[in-house]
Amino acid sequence: MQDLVDAASVVASADDMADMKFCREMFAIMADSYPALGGVIALHLWPQFFDEYVCNELLKSWTFVKNLFPLMIDMEESGFNSLTFTVTYPESAELKFQAPNGLSNDVEFELIPSLDPLEVGDFDFSSFVSLESEEFVNIVTEYHMFDYVHVTVTSTRVIFSYAIMLETILTQEDGECLIGGITAPNHMEFIITLSPIEAFYSMAHRSKRVWLYKSMHTTKGVIIFPLGLYYRFVAYFYNPGE
Repeated sequence: MQDLVDAASVVASADDMADMKFCREMFAIMADSYPALGGVIALHLWPQFFDEYVCNELLKSWTFVKNLFPLMIDMEESGFNSLTFTVTYPESAELKFQAPNGLSNDVEFELIPSLDPLEVGDFDFSSFVSLESEEFVNIVTEYHMFDYVHVTVTSTRVIFSYAIMLETILTQEDGECLIGGITAPNHMEFIITLSPIEAFYSMAHRSKRVWLYKSMHTTKGVIIFPLGLYYRFVAYFYNPGE
């Protein structure tokens, strides 16, 4: 329960509302982190993450999370160490908290069907650049105030830049990054956004390494923050209106 509550609270910090996607392959919680520029912060949880996971049909809903996840934190701090999440009806769900002494607390909340659900689109796993989390935090600190960050990846280095104002170069030779799937003279370019800063700091501090990829259908990038074998944070960027 602790890992779930901790990770979900990071997504909840990005927006007062969050989409929830239930399917056989995965449970996802997604927040619209930067609507004007097209940014989604998501938590992906595979069935193996849970003690038991049952989902027989696809369900896409949204709910207000401003009070929901602080409640989960309060329950955990009060000694409840087990959580059961059940969709009781298409438009409602129940959280059942249980403590080692047998005490339980049930909380119901509304699920609203998503007419335009958030999604994390396809991206190319074959080409990537990876940074240690501490290095990525430095990039966030430098660039979080800008609407976008341009990323250029060659076979030997990655360049983060904003217009002609700021540029940061990290090289593979100096051990500042890992690059895969790119051979000279080819390169890869994409756009990311590093705001809200608190969410990106939180995701980076919970992961040892950060992985950046390019979306398959847009000029935007995708940032993966692995948390373990069966869950991860994803920052996905898209073109608003598409």
